Amino acid sequence: LLVSIRFLDKYGSPLFKGEKVTVKPEDCRILEMTERTDSNGEISLVVKLEKDAGILNLSARDFSSSIFLKNMSRTKFICGRIIDQKTGRGISDAVVKLGDQATVSRFGGFFCFPVTDDSAEMMVFRNGYERYSGAFPEDTLEISLSPLFEGLLIDKVVAIEAEKGQGSGDFALKVGKVLAGNLRLGGARPEMSELPEGEGAERRLFRHMDLRPDYTLILRESRDFFIGYYELHEESRDFARRIQKLLGKLGFSAPEPVPLSEYLLIQYSGVRVLLGLDMETVRNRRARWNLAYSLFCALLQDAGFKGNEVRGRAIDANGVPLFEGFVRSFCGIGSFTDAEGCFTLCHLQRGVERIVLEKDGLYREYIIDVRKEREIELSLKEEGKDGNQGD
Repeated sequence: LLVSIRFLDKYGSPLFKGEKVTVKPEDCRILEMTERTDSNGEISLVVKLEKDAGILNLSARDFSSSIFLKNMSRTKFICGRIIDQKTGRGISDAVVKLGDQATVSRFGGFFCFPVTDDSAEMMVFRNGYERYSGAFPEDTLEISLSPLFEGLLIDKVVAIEAEKGQGSGDFALKVGKVLAGNLRLGGARPEMSELPEGEGAERRLFRHMDLRPDYTLILRESRDFFIGYYELHEESRDFARRIQKLLGKLGFSAPEPVPLSEYLLIQYSGVRVLLGLDMETVRNRRARWNLAYSLFCALLQDAGFKGNEVRGRAIDANGVPLFEGFVRSFCGIGSFTDAEGCFTLCHLQRGVERIVLEKDGLYREYIIDVRKEREIELSLKEEGKDGNQGD
């Protein structure tokens, strides 16, 4: 049974926030339990009844009480916990599926739902982690997920402020949306917003005090392409230089970062960079996606990720260079090929990676060892016509 217990006062307000609660079971066994109450005064437990009924004796501070448990249902339930393989902490908001049943893990990573077919394969997925598929581990009742990018992006708050264009295609806003999607897949918490026209300094300051972002990227339309950073912040300067380097690897003519002060000064905390985007630089979809990918990789590296880089060339089934083919890792993040079919991936994890090449509904999967293969050639063929697909 998955049991949630909330402690409230007579006015309905939470009690014992962040406090340890002692639970002594009778005729039942506690398989998992959150150590302390959350901000709502709630704890979660996974309990296995050893008889038809059981009792949980609770105590916290000068409070004590007992809860009677009885399973009135004949339906079989599966209860367990999703944890981070690296830290051992519970993962909330993970989607858990078994056959035609699905649920979402709660605070502490606990989940519980009825099942009609316990022989089906269980699947668990959450942004920022590799997907799990396999049998439910009835011995431990725990499923551990391996974090992407060593978990360095998980729950990082990234404020993306994009300027809405004046009839020119909203290309700054489009770059921001692609970047937000990549960050979300990596486990970060992007906060996407359009730059309010005429917003005052005081209002912007209060908005950032509420967010307290780890990073802020401001995307504005400009006559010339430029990268600016807050001049009094060394970390912002270093981040701007990472962006310049990554843009160069993706084929952009990246300018030298310049120090700025006034606009970027008005912020509570975090790394601050402003990009001025001209129409020529982000003239098409491929350029916008690759620019957003460069920003993602720069942020990933700035967070401390030391991954591997792979360059390559993609061709179609006739051996012709594949233009605007999308090359991505299995987590969904990647870049587009240029007119020569060339591409660069800068975010690959160490070891074996799945690489996917796709265009116009056709795709092909490759398995590469990024420690050995730094230059690769990919060929696009129709699905099902190559024995290497689905590896």
